[in-house]
Amino acid sequence: MPAPNPSPQAKKLQTALSKVKALQDGARALKGQVEKLSKERDLQKAELDGAKKELLGHSKQVQALIEENRKLSENFENLKEERKALVLAANHANTGAKRAAERAEQAEKDLQAASARADKLAEEVDQLKKQIGAAEDKSEVVSAEKLGTLIDDLILRVESGATGLSLSGGRMKLQVGVADSKEGAAFVLPSATNPPEKSGPLHEMEISFDKLGGQSE
Repeated sequence: MPAPNPSPQAKKLQTALSKVKALQDGARALKGQVEKLSKERDLQKAELDGAKKELLGHSKQVQALIEENRKLSENFENLKEERKALVLAANHANTGAKRAAERAEQAEKDLQAASARADKLAEEVDQLKKQIGAAEDKSEVVSAEKLGTLIDDLILRVESGATGLSLSGGRMKLQVGVADSKEGAAFVLPSATNPPEKSGPLHEMEISFDKLGGQSE
């Protein structure tokens, strides 16, 4: 026996049930997609948070590098100033050393010149000593006239030192030698450095004084 045809209401109900089922299936599928999207969103959020943290860490590193670069720049400027100061000090030192070397060289030249002058003066002093020694060792040859003048001058000086007195009746003995000179006969007088024993044969000459002065006998 054939199945009876469904009534229009049954058809509507079946159609409604089919639509409800389709909606339920769609809702379940949509819910699955929503859950999947939610999980993906949470994953992306976690990745974003990780990226933010990493970016913050990089930012701190960048700030630290910027600060370090600033300090290095300051140190570099300080080093530049120190280098300038060192170069200036080195230049001054070189200039001072050069001047000191020049002064030392000039001082050495002056010393050499002074040594040469000292040597020359020493030679001159030696020559003068020799001349003085020769002059002192040499007996003096005086003419009779000069000897008389010397004795007369001696008497006058003694009398001038003894005010109100005059030499008379005095006697003076001299040890003299006799020699020939350009002016004729002369007397040889021994010196302090050339005593009588070195002056050759000497003769004793006695001089007496009267009221008119000294006269030899």
